[in-house]
Amino acid sequence: MARMTITNLTDLIRGEANPRGLKDFYFWLAFLSVLDVALTSIILTSFQHMGGREVNGLAESIIEHYGLFGVALFKFACVGSAAAICVYISERRVTTARRLGAALLAVASFPVIAAAAQLAMVAVEG
Repeated sequence: MARMTITNLTDLIRGEANPRGLKDFYFWLAFLSVLDVALTSIILTSFQHMGGREVNGLAESIIEHYGLFGVALFKFACVGSAAAICVYISERRVTTARRLGAALLAVASFPVIAAAAQLAMVAVEG
């Protein structure tokens, strides 16, 4: 398997990597999703006393009813659905699938950036 780098990600978005498939995209999407769940878990378990909480209303509701395991299952069901949609689209329109993949990666990066910012603020303050 090829080594994953930011250059690979850029090539994927531009359409220069994996002419037909989107294997690198799936790696990055899964990576961001795992990172999101891990950072959410850290914030909720270690920093709840400092105001750490889930800001997504749907995810917060799932956590209240099913815990972190439930929200992780929900997250990966959403990621799996997005990947399946990209596979379906890539069989017909590769460029459209790449654009959708880039948009999904951008959306998946927001919670990771927000969680990292929360943890950085705690580190600076604390």
